[in-house]
Amino acid sequence: MKLRTAAFAGLLVASSAVLFGRLMSVSPAPDMPAEWFWHDSEDQAAKHRELIGKPAPKIETAKWFQGEVTADAMKDKVVLLDLWATWCGPCKAAMPHTDEMARKYADKGLVVAAICSDGDEAFVPKFIAEKKLTVPMAWDNDAATFKAFKGQWYPTYVLIDKKGIVRAIGLNSESVEKAVEKVLAE
Repeated sequence: MKLRTAAFAGLLVASSAVLFGRLMSVSPAPDMPAEWFWHDSEDQAAKHRELIGKPAPKIETAKWFQGEVTADAMKDKVVLLDLWATWCGPCKAAMPHTDEMARKYADKGLVVAAICSDGDEAFVPKFIAEKKLTVPMAWDNDAATFKAFKGQWYPTYVLIDKKGIVRAIGLNSESVEKAVEKVLAE
C-alpha cells in the first residue's frame, strides 16, 4: 500500500509539473500560441522575441556531415533549424521526427537543417547511421549558430519564413510541425 501511495504521489507531482509548465508557458511570437513554446518565463521569451520578426542571423557551421543547406537552398523557402546537442536525450529522441518532417514537407517548400551545437562531434556521423537519418546535419563550431539564435536549451527549434524572417524560436517538440504547417500555408 505504501508503495502504491508513493507511486501515486510521484505521478501527481510529475503531472502537476507538466501542467504547471504548460500553464506558465509564454509565447515570444505574436501569432503563435504560448503552448507551442518551452518558455516558462517572460525573461526567456523576451530573449527570443528580440529576433522574431527580424531577418535571420547568418547560419555558421564548421562542417556538414550529409547534405548542405546553403543560402541559395533557403531562398524563398521556409527553414526549420533543429539546434541540438549529442548529450541531449530529448534531442536524440526527437530527431527521427525532424527527419520525417524534412521529407514530408520538402515538396511544399520546407528546408530542414539539424545543427549540432554541443557535445562530441565524433558522435554525429554514428548517430546519423544508427538512426538512418537523411536530414542535412552540420557541426556548429563554438556554438556560433546556437548563440546567434539566442539558444537557451536543447533542442532549440527555429522557424524562418520564406522572406528570411525569424518567426519562432523555442518551439516545443510536440508543436514544431503545427508551426511549420502554419508558416508553409502563408
